Amino acid sequence: MISSRSMKIQLILVIIGVSLATMLCVGGFFLYRSVQDNENQIQNYRQDLESSIESKLISETELAVSAIEEVYKLQQSGRLTEEQAKKQAADTVRDLRYDKGAGYFWIDTEEGVNVVLLGRDTEGKSRIHLTDPQGRQFIKEMIENGKKPGGGFTDLMFAKPNETTPLPKRNYTTTFAPYRWVLGTGVWIDEIDEMVAEREGMLLRQLYRSIFQAIAAIVILQVLLIFLAVYIGKHFAAPIQFVTERLKIMGTGDFRMDAAAEAGMSTFLSREDEMGIMSRAMRDMHAKIRELMRHIAEAAEYVAAASEELTSAAEQSAGVSGSIAESVVNVAGSCSEQLTDIETASENTRRLSKHMRGFTTTIADSTQKIQS
Repeated sequence: MISSRSMKIQLILVIIGVSLATMLCVGGFFLYRSVQDNENQIQNYRQDLESSIESKLISETELAVSAIEEVYKLQQSGRLTEEQAKKQAADTVRDLRYDKGAGYFWIDTEEGVNVVLLGRDTEGKSRIHLTDPQGRQFIKEMIENGKKPGGGFTDLMFAKPNETTPLPKRNYTTTFAPYRWVLGTGVWIDEIDEMVAEREGMLLRQLYRSIFQAIAAIVILQVLLIFLAVYIGKHFAAPIQFVTERLKIMGTGDFRMDAAAEAGMSTFLSREDEMGIMSRAMRDMHAKIRELMRHIAEAAEYVAAASEELTSAAEQSAGVSGSIAESVVNVAGSCSEQLTDIETASENTRRLSKHMRGFTTTIADSTQKIQS
């Protein structure tokens, strides 16, 4: 069983951890960018729609202004009076339509008196103080924006023709200076909201599909990286594990190399990287240690043989020493006997000397007596 502290397991876990963290970061960034791109696309789509509508409102209003200018030219040429020209211009604008009749125009004076509005009862009356449901005085705003250079846009809430529910609407107004008229047209932008919502739904479906594909790709790639991690872990850790196991066996004093060990060794010797260098160094060390052990064994055998010879010589020396000791003991005994004899002879000599002295004295006394 491989320990969790094994270099192979740790290397595999590190590679998997790094790859997983990378995938999560890349996936998170991809998700964030996808959401941001979706929001930007929706915002740009709304802006494009609004810009398109604004451009259309400007172009349609310019056509209406052109129609008024044609009538004004007749007034300038004297063919129509100002009153006739204004009435004809108002009638012309009242009848103008676009977008299959859905688009129309209105005219107010700069003081807020309505001139043209679909022939309704408001024509000829002031509506300067009209407000929408949000409290905005949109007539004043449209007049102020229309008097700006190039005209201007006004957002308000206003019901569609023959309807009572106020809906968001964007109006464009501009002025016709000779008559001090403020001419305008508008479009309900609830359709834009519907189009944007439809586009947003389509983009969300695409986003979900992209996220699913990205997750599937990440999972597949992660699985491949796991296999790669296992391969790399085995490729780099196997030589170290093999060398570690061999060193553990050598630590017990077993320097034998069986067939399995030889096969395992040969697998890593041909590598040119550090693993191969380490394997070859371990092989050389193993061979040198075995050679050293062989020399030590031979030396031990030699020492054992010499020891046996020394033991034999020592035994022989011990025998000789015993013989010498016995001879010494015999000599000592002989010397002791000789010493006893010498002592006896000495005693006898002393006795003889004593007797001789007595004898001499006796002779001397006898001589004196004879002389007397």
